[in-house]
Amino acid sequence: MKKNYFILTLLLAGFSLNAQIGTSFNEPTGATGSTRYGDASIANHELMNNVGQPTVMYAPGMGNELGFSSTFSNVRTDNVGLSDTDAIGVYAGPIGTGILSVGFASSAYVIEDPDGDLTVKFESVDLSGTTSPRLQMDLFVNSTGYEISSGANDRIYIALEIDGGASPDFVIIDTDGGGRNGGGSGDIDAYTYLGSSLEATTTNIDVDISAYIGNVVNLIVIGNFNSSTEEIVFDNIMFTEGTRLSTLGTNDEEVLEKSLDLYPNPSNGKNVTIMNSANIALQKVTITDINGRTVGSYEMGGVTGNADLSLNNLNTGMYFVNLTSDKATTTKKLIIK
Repeated sequence: MKKNYFILTLLLAGFSLNAQIGTSFNEPTGATGSTRYGDASIANHELMNNVGQPTVMYAPGMGNELGFSSTFSNVRTDNVGLSDTDAIGVYAGPIGTGILSVGFASSAYVIEDPDGDLTVKFESVDLSGTTSPRLQMDLFVNSTGYEISSGANDRIYIALEIDGGASPDFVIIDTDGGGRNGGGSGDIDAYTYLGSSLEATTTNIDVDISAYIGNVVNLIVIGNFNSSTEEIVFDNIMFTEGTRLSTLGTNDEEVLEKSLDLYPNPSNGKNVTIMNSANIALQKVTITDINGRTVGSYEMGGVTGNADLSLNNLNTGMYFVNLTSDKATTTKKLIIK
């Protein structure tokens, strides 16, 4: 199966971290129980966070943990994708009943039955000036019958993208065709990593990435399965040296646009909630009608997380909600019925 993922640009606010940079998926909101992620589109596209469902996008630069984005690529012939709802995204630990057949203790990212390439890409890490950088992470692979069907192999692919794709990926695991000291028969069931099977255990990945000192790297994880028992979980991602990049801060408007949403929409005109998946500090909200007249203005005082607004019984129609942080402004349409 051909490796197929989007080269995503992740948008960062400018700051760096010291010796350790990573994520244990503690900051993004994790789903619980048997909650699934659903998306009706089977076209190739980037996933967005849905209310009440697992987090699939955590805006870079907005917290202490590495940000990430998720995309779906339709490389199977069944044309199902995530329309049947699957366990995709961040789950709060312990992850067990309703998701995995065995327990997984901590919050983590799950890929289950995406019926296509589900790619998770983490924000950029600059290895310039490091001396002995390493990448560490935990991978759990559920034990089941992986196979070739619907025009594609079931597949796990973990790699570092180098300088935005300018050089070949550093492949850590690729069950489709080998990997770092691995066996690659095209079958996950037969694959070994450093001599051991990946299935039914938590594999502690620890690789020397000193060969990429001076490069910018992005961790890529791809899962492609087509059964509800075919699942992987990954957690505790850590770069032991490196600097979190700050080169793309001019696109803060796009970070806002992807991280904020209105619910319910349409609204009854009495209230609406600003869904803030990245905990962006909001400073001001202004609502205008289609003629540009201001019908509501709210000083938010840097509030993070979701925020409820009283709409004071707005009349039926379409409105524009201007959401302002200390870096940018984005506008959302609001329908009142």
